[in-house]
Amino acid sequence: MSRQRAKGTRFETAIVRWLCSRTNNDGSTIYRKALSGMRDTGDIHIEAHGMIGIIEAKDHKQVAHALVERWQGQTIAERNNAHAEFGLLVIHTAGCGATEKSPTFGRNVVRMTLRDLSRISSAVIRIDGHEDSLWVQITLDDLLTLLED
Repeated sequence: MSRQRAKGTRFETAIVRWLCSRTNNDGSTIYRKALSGMRDTGDIHIEAHGMIGIIEAKDHKQVAHALVERWQGQTIAERNNAHAEFGLLVIHTAGCGATEKSPTFGRNVVRMTLRDLSRISSAVIRIDGHEDSLWVQITLDDLLTLLED
């Protein structure tokens, strides 16, 4: 396994462990997914509020705007490939822990479309025609608040 792939695997595993530990989840509804070939379906499977979603996880040293835009497109494509109801892009943020044991791990960034935010939050947001072009960014701590019943 390449160094970069191993780094990504560690970050994905940390996200799953962090979310499971904070939602009292046994791993049955939040887990790392097996690679699925050309039509990738996300790195992590997650269920919340009776809906199935995916998480695309990125752990890169340098995060340029163009790279984030590419990852956003990838997240939408993988959400659609998985026939998931929402897709989340989690980006490791400089200064935040890279493992679930770090006290700052929950400050890593989560990006999603307004469409997907409206699906996992209790508030209904309607921005007709812009659902997949307007993105929001929250921390993992804030995501946890949205995911809790």
